Amino acid sequence: MRIDHSTKTVDCSDNEYQMLNDFYRLGRPYFTVNYEILDYVACAQHYGVPTRLIDWTRDPFVALFFAVYNNPEPDNGEYKMYYAELSEHTVIDRIYRGTTWIDIEGGSEFILECKNFIDMICNKEKLKEELVSRNSMVEKIGITENCMYREDGLLFFNPPPSNDRLIAQQGLFSIPVSLVGDDASREVDLKTSHFTIVLDTNKRQELINYLANMNYSPTRLFPELESIGNYISRKYVNHHFH
Repeated sequence: MRIDHSTKTVDCSDNEYQMLNDFYRLGRPYFTVNYEILDYVACAQHYGVPTRLIDWTRDPFVALFFAVYNNPEPDNGEYKMYYAELSEHTVIDRIYRGTTWIDIEGGSEFILECKNFIDMICNKEKLKEELVSRNSMVEKIGITENCMYREDGLLFFNPPPSNDRLIAQQGLFSIPVSLVGDDASREVDLKTSHFTIVLDTNKRQELINYLANMNYSPTRLFPELESIGNYISRKYVNHHFH
């Protein structure tokens, strides 16, 4: 799991659906492919809109980079790394519902379907029913998938490689059921494992340099002109990485 410590945490849960609806409505002219609902949510997060999705990566070095790069002064010099065995969790790659693209293109139906999906995952029995039903249907036509319901695990969304950043970061997302208080972080603590790395300022910089030599740097993980400009400015204007 990777957590960005560069910004202060703000509770935006009351505006969750309004923000997603605004992003969808205002961003539609820029979408060049037909995304599914969760792809739009992931895209919104990619461009800085707060969502309930929690960032994870399959690459441990990517996780290490995000843990230390933007967090120069962690409590007690401790960097916490979370990890999960996906076979112990529920992993989906789409919303398993009957919504068609025409329905989604109806505008407000997009956010209503998003709300319906959140309501569904809040009901464990309903989620299990949807997944079992869907797997049964595809098995009848000879397709076997590993999308199994794991009651004691997290719900992960495995998105398609729809943009360069997602590919570079080997990204996927977990979807918390509740955004009340610190329920989401408690769920991660309860259902995954973690270890702690302790680094002083010098060791942290050595690690950042080591990762850069392995090509784990902003220019690779954020393959866009804006991030390249920020990287150069940070490197030469500030003279060092923080």
